[in-house]
Amino acid sequence: MSDYLPLSTQDALPSYKTPIDQYSDIRNERIFLPIFYALKFGNKEQRSYIFEMLKGENVFTEGRLMRLTEILLTTRAIQFTFFTAKNYMKKAKQHLHQLPKTVERDLLSIMTSVIRTNKFLHNFKIL
Repeated sequence: MSDYLPLSTQDALPSYKTPIDQYSDIRNERIFLPIFYALKFGNKEQRSYIFEMLKGENVFTEGRLMRLTEILLTTRAIQFTFFTAKNYMKKAKQHLHQLPKTVERDLLSIMTSVIRTNKFLHNFKIL
């Protein structure tokens, strides 16, 4: 999800990500859940804007990328993606806890909490 944070949110980038990694889905013409959701539920102007970005018809300036983030927020694509991920996390935990108790099972269960505690999610709340 940190792919859709504005470039100016440098403190939100993990050490393995660079600003060029941000918005990599859209730069590489890939449609993942937030983009799909915004295309499905956005208005005509918002959909046109996203299609322009996907086609690479415009330079990927910080302002244009910030506009994309605004579209993802106003269409509630980010919120929907978080909700969907949270539901899958909950289902995964339920299935994991049907397995015999082992260190491996417990580690997998703990790993699902990364979605809820991801430090990048905080930055979307302040946008």
